[in-house]
Amino acid sequence: MEQGLTNSATYENTFVEHTKSNVVMDVRNITKSLPLGRERIDILKGISFSIASGEFVSIVGPSGSGKSTLLGIIAGLDNPTSGQVVIDSVDITRMSERRLADVRNRKIGMVFQAFNLIPTLTAQENVEVPLYVGKHSGLPSARKRIAGPRRTLTPSRPSP
Repeated sequence: MEQGLTNSATYENTFVEHTKSNVVMDVRNITKSLPLGRERIDILKGISFSIASGEFVSIVGPSGSGKSTLLGIIAGLDNPTSGQVVIDSVDITRMSERRLADVRNRKIGMVFQAFNLIPTLTAQENVEVPLYVGKHSGLPSARKRIAGPRRTLTPSRPSP
């Protein structure tokens, strides 16, 4: 059975100087274990990292290493066994589902491996869908302008 992610450089980070004011996500000693018969299997073991505003981060590892589990936890879709996820100075780890939904609507965007996209929309339009739902100030068109110029995304081949 493959080992889960540990905090030993299994994620790549652009390593920028972090100050308290520009950290948008702070992941602190996340662990996740699941029952398997009479035993518990460790999926994540002490994962800690920070992401600064404007930073691009990738989480890499072999199949079964815990990448999707970690993403689910940092998106507030799953709870860790222990540890904290702090987004914009707010600990989301033990929030109610109602408050988590609000944080996800305002602060977190994900495109899942299975996509779950609206087939009649372009990739860009699918990404823009959250601009039209929830309690946001201003018109969707104004929020869209703030988000930046529109680009047509046409992959040459599907991702594996």
